[in-house]
Amino acid sequence: MKENNHSVRYEPSQVNGESIKLGSCGWNHGHWLASFYPDDLPPDWRLSYYANEFSAVLLAESQWRGELMSLEEWAFDVDESFRFFLQCSTPLAPAEQQKAIEVLGNKLGAIVSTATSSTGVEIDKAASVAVIRMASQDIRGWRIWLEQHSGSLQAIFLNDESLSYQQMSDFKALLELMGL
Repeated sequence: MKENNHSVRYEPSQVNGESIKLGSCGWNHGHWLASFYPDDLPPDWRLSYYANEFSAVLLAESQWRGELMSLEEWAFDVDESFRFFLQCSTPLAPAEQQKAIEVLGNKLGAIVSTATSSTGVEIDKAASVAVIRMASQDIRGWRIWLEQHSGSLQAIFLNDESLSYQQMSDFKALLELMGL
């Protein structure tokens, strides 16, 4: 594990020969109810359902900071290969970092700090994480972008107000076709 003033992270997965983790910013999107989550799926099962399809989730600071008990419950709901990435606007105190590590263990992907960007891509180089606005490019554009950046990334998170399951699925297929 490596540290800098903004993030705690494990080594980038590409270095370890693992594929890039893919997820969205949060998993509980209301507009996914009709297209992704079954109508009769209880809300507290949505994370497990999401984790069967995607390998990571980026949690906004408001979702996890101060909610370590929820993090512990969520970690129990996913398999060992799933990773939680925690977004943070300010550096965590060492005690907070240690608590997140204790609660999530090997399911902690990284503590991520990204700056807002007008390009559609926010990158935390220290955490080896990219947050992208899917609508800012078409799938061909993302293929070119991945060719240039995939070697330095352990995770990619798609983030759009109206991000659809189909967009997530298309991006996942792109990663698989590229062997990432």
